[in-house]
Amino acid sequence: MKRRDEKGFTLIEVLITIVLVSVSLSALATLSASVIRGSQQSQHVTGSITLMQDKIEEFKNTAYAALATGSETGIKMDGTTGGPYDRAWTVTVLGDAKQVDVTVSWPFNGVTRTRTMTTIIGQ
Repeated sequence: MKRRDEKGFTLIEVLITIVLVSVSLSALATLSASVIRGSQQSQHVTGSITLMQDKIEEFKNTAYAALATGSETGIKMDGTTGGPYDRAWTVTVLGDAKQVDVTVSWPFNGVTRTRTMTTIIGQ
């Protein structure tokens, strides 16, 4: 009996292809989720830096005698209420100057993240 030149794929070739495609898609889905989390974390860090810089600029434009410790909770990146950020600042007297430490914290993936910025303001 002569064997004909058959064309097409065998069942094993199709199954191997399906497994390879499934593994590849699973890896891409995991990578996508990781990229999204990284992007969200980056956005929060940028927001915290913006809030710290804004508060320090506000202090630089405030009378030296009026500089005082304080805090705000539940603020957005633009400083309005209703956001995930908490901002606190402490003012410490250092002789003829005051040290201002501004700390911003926010929840991310069940963990509270915190960033701090410090400046010294003279009389």
